[in-house]
Amino acid sequence: MDSKELFGEVQEPIEVCEENTTLEEKNQKGNNSLVVGFVTVMFILVIGLCVYIAVAISNMVPRDGYGDKEYKAETEDPWEEILGEGYKEEQTEKQPESEAGEKNEYFSDDAYVYPNHTKDTFTGPYYEEVMDCIDYAVPYDIERKFCDLKEPENNVNIHTSYIRLDGDIPGIDEINRVLEEDAAYFVANYKKNKEDMLEALDDNIGLDAEIRSYVTYNTENMISIVIREDIAVGGMYLDVRLKSYNINLDTGTILDTVSILDIKQGFGQEFRDRSNQQNGVGSVDVFSDPEIEEKLTDKDSVIFFYTPLGAELGYNYKEKGYRGWITITMQDYEEYIHTL
Repeated sequence: MDSKELFGEVQEPIEVCEENTTLEEKNQKGNNSLVVGFVTVMFILVIGLCVYIAVAISNMVPRDGYGDKEYKAETEDPWEEILGEGYKEEQTEKQPESEAGEKNEYFSDDAYVYPNHTKDTFTGPYYEEVMDCIDYAVPYDIERKFCDLKEPENNVNIHTSYIRLDGDIPGIDEINRVLEEDAAYFVANYKKNKEDMLEALDDNIGLDAEIRSYVTYNTENMISIVIREDIAVGGMYLDVRLKSYNINLDTGTILDTVSILDIKQGFGQEFRDRSNQQNGVGSVDVFSDPEIEEKLTDKDSVIFFYTPLGAELGYNYKEKGYRGWITITMQDYEEYIHTL
């Protein structure tokens, strides 16, 4: 959501006479001004350096073409290939849903807690945060697994979770492979570009990343899974991105989001109106209606997943100096999807 500043009426400056100011006092005031100016310039330079490093690392880890990622594991266990044989000593087994793991300073205190929710959890008409809403009374099992990459000597901390299904589901091995490898995408690219990244992370400025997987809704026949990426460099957020999966469990098919949606010309204005109502006026002003429609029909940017409140529709963006994602809650989503 774009923030806007509200300015009051501009007043004319008031002149202040300093009749008794001596030359020495004036010189002292001038020196103070120089000090303030120097500190201000240094502060701006430091901020600029952080932004430069963040952009450099962003370019090393390609975000566009997420679905056509370069990484593909050659073994049955992608984590063993990425992190080496010793990785199993790390946190890779299933944890209780309410158990908290280690925290880090750049993410929330409950960063490693994945509480489960129900429709009763929501107090308003709109879905406001990605979260688990899992129905365990289904004929298959849902497991969340973890793998962390920590390099204290390089000030690098990457937390990853991914969803694994177990049960009588057609193509379950392929489904689990996709969910695991897509969660491994960032850490795989870090390992691939490690030397260049560490060079950009001069003076151990720090890289913290969370790749968190959620089950936002599920039934006996389908499940929606969302991977959320939060990446911070030097305490400054570099990227936030969602990747959504809608899986037909009867056929074992990961549905193509673009094929699901029936986005007609002119829907950009409707999306804008709904976003202004749900997310605040001006939430999508940076993009035109045709640009919004283009993002909603591009497999690399579109977001669509089911929740207890209906469905979330939106897009990821990394343009015009803006990065992030935005979605709207649609109780009437059936009007905008093809018959499955």
